[in-house]
Amino acid sequence: MWAWFCKARMPIRVAVVIGSCIILVCVLGFYLGRQVPSKRMAREIIERYWGRANVKMDEAKIVWADLCRKGEFKEFYAYYIITSGEDDVPAVDVFTVRNGKPENLLHRVAAGFSEGLEATHANLGGRNFFICSTCAGSGGFLDLDIYAYNGSGKLSLVHQEKNLFKGSFFIADGALCLYGGNQRFVLTYSGKKFVKRPYTKRLSVGDTPGTHVLRVEMNKDKPLFYFDNSPISFLKENEERYRSVSPLPLEMSGQILIDDSLPSPQEIRFLSGGPEFSFIRGFFYGLKPERTGSARVLVSHNYGDWYQIDFVVK
Repeated sequence: MWAWFCKARMPIRVAVVIGSCIILVCVLGFYLGRQVPSKRMAREIIERYWGRANVKMDEAKIVWADLCRKGEFKEFYAYYIITSGEDDVPAVDVFTVRNGKPENLLHRVAAGFSEGLEATHANLGGRNFFICSTCAGSGGFLDLDIYAYNGSGKLSLVHQEKNLFKGSFFIADGALCLYGGNQRFVLTYSGKKFVKRPYTKRLSVGDTPGTHVLRVEMNKDKPLFYFDNSPISFLKENEERYRSVSPLPLEMSGQILIDDSLPSPQEIRFLSGGPEFSFIRGFFYGLKPERTGSARVLVSHNYGDWYQIDFVVK
């Protein structure tokens, strides 16, 4: 009787073990699917796809992402150098392994190193996008391509920005902030399309130690200047030139960010008055002191009135 009972329970035990293994495999697959794969794996995919001898790559420039927003890191993009041919050229690739094997979603080759090819991804309006940009020419013209991916086919180009003079961008609070041609914009995704509107947020003072803010406001047709929220007073030297009443203190290790984010475009141009300052390029331009002593910044309004702001760098 006992022997019969043991034999009867054997299939049940086997079924329990098999069922447990199946559950373990499913849980393990679910867990691993949400882990970030190795950069070495991504590197090997690119090298096998294009040929190891033709690729020079820094694994720090490989990024795994979930472009479908399904909780799985199944896509990656990489910046690398193609070494075949007469000259080395930068390239960007996007791959997916979502369908069981590597599939190339985008292959972008720059005209040369001067084109400034870059890649990133961002969540905009609750959806993940791949962003590819180039910045080339003597005017630093920025071109921006935004792609979406739904898990099948190639990447879909959903928005473009072209020829932004001295352009730059950054991503914050689910929006893409653009600068170009002395104007700033915010690009947001509404769920169906991208919407561009003027950027009006002003810089805050005191967010970063050693960083000062030189802000301009408009009172009718007259510019008003503030240094760290304190108004700058000027004396009129002649019909077209004004000069600050007293020099402003500045640390040699500090920097000045120029906040000219006005509600409507104005012909305001900030110029370094000499070798005392170097320009910092970015979404907001800045000035970095190059030496101690007296320094000045020149500001043009409609290339008619000129304002000289003096500093003492210590």
